Amino acid sequence: MKCSVFEVVRYFLMSSHYRSLVNYSQESLKEAAIRLERLPYG
Repeated sequence: MKCSVFEVVRYFLMSSHYRSLVNYSQESLKEAAIRLERLPYG
């Protein structure tokens, strides 16, 4: 299943701790997209 850009950015932001710095880069977004696609949608 192909994820939208909005879902990837949302997953990326929600996967980090709220008090930690976010390392925003294209590579980080690609990794988030891969992890998001691996999640089972029940």
